[in-house]
Amino acid sequence: MNAGRLSSDERRNAILEGVLPLLAREGADRITTRQLAEAAGVSEALLYRHFPSKEHLIQALHEVCLGTDESSHALIRELEANTVSLVLGLHWLVKKTMIGDGHQGEVKQRAIRRLILSSCLEDGAFAREFIANKTAVVIEQLTRALEAAIESGDVPPMDEPPRLRLWLAIHGAFGAAALSSEPLVPPIINYGMPYQELLSPAVRFALRGLGMSDASIHRYYNPTALQMLEGGAP
Repeated sequence: MNAGRLSSDERRNAILEGVLPLLAREGADRITTRQLAEAAGVSEALLYRHFPSKEHLIQALHEVCLGTDESSHALIRELEANTVSLVLGLHWLVKKTMIGDGHQGEVKQRAIRRLILSSCLEDGAFAREFIANKTAVVIEQLTRALEAAIESGDVPPMDEPPRLRLWLAIHGAFGAAALSSEPLVPPIINYGMPYQELLSPAVRFALRGLGMSDASIHRYYNPTALQMLEGGAP
């Protein structure tokens, strides 16, 4: 990073981008200011110029992780309430939960998982705010799609309400990510396949948990087509 050519805001953002992988790998409690400066490619003095303390920097990283992705939320809101939207939306949410978008997205998701797990051991504030900012609006939209799928007969009625089914499905994806993803070497649980290949099985498992039959999953869920649309792994 050529810090001398950056504006103050650009330099601040570059520092945050530089230290995010360290947060994902080590966790906030174990990081020293020296490590933060090295990860950002700046001196500790320059680091303190933008962030008066480690706590200020960690809080800024929290804000980066809590930022609402308005473009993604807009796309989710535009989905019609039907089975196709349910499957596409669930795939998107499970992918976001497990691997993010691209390398930087995956690093950010690892940092978020660490922050959520740490938050659950403390006051839960970060976890609650993250769910409110990132997940709740998507769950509400997918609940309407699941209700439409039930009404159309693609998904059978069950004792559990649709919204609860969706939350439990996402909890499963989060758990798989927390127990098997990098930087855990070896992973806590070995699922018998590379972590990057878990997405499609996780989505199918979540759809079964919602009550969808294997025949309906085969009809509506096509990871190969999604791979072509996304330009990446299904």
